[in-house]
Amino acid sequence: MQSVNLAALMVSQCTDRDQQLALVIPPSVGDFTSASSITYGQLRRRIAQLQRGLARLGLVPGDRVVMLSPLGPDFFALALALLASGQVLVFLDGRLDRKRALAVLRAARPRAIVSVRQVLRLWPLLPVLWGTKRIITDAATSGTALGTTPLEALMIEGPDMPEVALQPPDRSALLSFTSGTTGRPKGADRTHGILLAQHNALAGHAPDRAGEIDMPCFPAVVLHNLSVGLTTVLPPIDLRQPGAADPARVLAAIRHFGVNSMSGAPAFMARLASHLDPSPHEGMRRVLIGGAPVSRALGRGLLRAFPGACAEAVYGSTEAEPMTSVTLEELVATPGHGYLVGRRAPVADLRLVELPEIAPPLGVSGLDPFTVPTGQDGEVLVRGPHVNQTYVGDDEAVRRFKVRDPDGSLWHRTGDVARLDPEGRYWLTGRVPDRVTHRGRVLQPFIVEAQLSEQLPDRVALVAHAGAPEGELVVEGARSVADVRHALDALGLPDLPVRTVASIPVDARHNSKIDRPALRALLAAPSQKALP
Repeated sequence: MQSVNLAALMVSQCTDRDQQLALVIPPSVGDFTSASSITYGQLRRRIAQLQRGLARLGLVPGDRVVMLSPLGPDFFALALALLASGQVLVFLDGRLDRKRALAVLRAARPRAIVSVRQVLRLWPLLPVLWGTKRIITDAATSGTALGTTPLEALMIEGPDMPEVALQPPDRSALLSFTSGTTGRPKGADRTHGILLAQHNALAGHAPDRAGEIDMPCFPAVVLHNLSVGLTTVLPPIDLRQPGAADPARVLAAIRHFGVNSMSGAPAFMARLASHLDPSPHEGMRRVLIGGAPVSRALGRGLLRAFPGACAEAVYGSTEAEPMTSVTLEELVATPGHGYLVGRRAPVADLRLVELPEIAPPLGVSGLDPFTVPTGQDGEVLVRGPHVNQTYVGDDEAVRRFKVRDPDGSLWHRTGDVARLDPEGRYWLTGRVPDRVTHRGRVLQPFIVEAQLSEQLPDRVALVAHAGAPEGELVVEGARSVADVRHALDALGLPDLPVRTVASIPVDARHNSKIDRPALRALLAAPSQKALP
């Protein structure tokens, strides 16, 4: 196997584009002229400095390092120094609650953690951190703490060319934990080979990159951008709460920095689209949206907001990115049931199947006996060089979500339910554990929710729980009985119970996917108003 390291591509860009801006991070308040930034040449020198500091700290290839600090030039310089040196990056969602965060740390078993003083000053109270190297990123402004090392102390002068340690393609490079909206967070192990394959697959969605200034709402995309030599401008928002973004400030940053390419999750993009209606923004070349299903209403709004842009919805997951894609023009023009996610990516092999909760060992026919026909709902399975193969310290998750093919390859069970239409396009209709049987009729939640999104402006969720085993429709905010009943009548569901809640829980990462376990927990002790 040929040794690889995605950091080699980034270091090459840092060498070839010395004076070009690599990264710009505008402040969330105040004048954009105070934005922090770093050129590719400065980034190259900072990576080399930090590599020497990491070695002096005693970190060696294979050590896991948790990155849990605000995004800034030094965050990405340190991430690249770790990747280039063969250490393993561990990314946590900043909005994980304390219980989940501790569970993630126990699963990751880090050798070091990078965070702010407010977090690391508590390390004596957290046994999971006792044996770690603890690096404070804000020591210059907040001070240091006993048993910690300021990040500045790792910046050791010397030759300004980083050294990239090529790694076997099956060696861990990055652990990223899923959002946990379908259960406890799972640590997807992305190897060096998988990182490179995902980078190559994502590059296929944007073949003409010259002159682009990109604003991604997904921090991991910054690593991809640095590998192709783009200038990245992060949005001036709290990336832990993209659904609460100030669209006017985001648009001001787009105009100030000349951004002509962007990506984000539906909640973030919806705020921009609403703000730009009816005054669209000209000059955007490319818009990518992902992280959750995209409704036709949002697709129409984005096409109005960014006229002339190459606008695309990408379907993927932490374990496999991308799987499919569709232009927003096709999405809004195609009638159907559920959320259209388009045709499979060339790198991905997809199969729709009906499997038991724990898949049996596959025979010589592989998945063929379990594959559903075109037009029928089935669970989405994916395999390919960009698909994660295992989870960290979670044999049960591996047993449930990975299926070994007789040819030796591994299928990943997404848990998503979809159907394939005669034109080769995939439609998401729900998730395996979320099917609702109402009066003997099996309902896929996404089909109901997608159709209602065309008629009701509020977020809605179809969910079954202990108090409503045959399902009920949950509506966010105040909504008149007549509106809801009229919409349900059109779906042939006149007797489906309806309940209003102040807010439907969503995932912590993108604020876009309904957190159904949290919603069920909310409804288990109902205090909300049921509509007659």
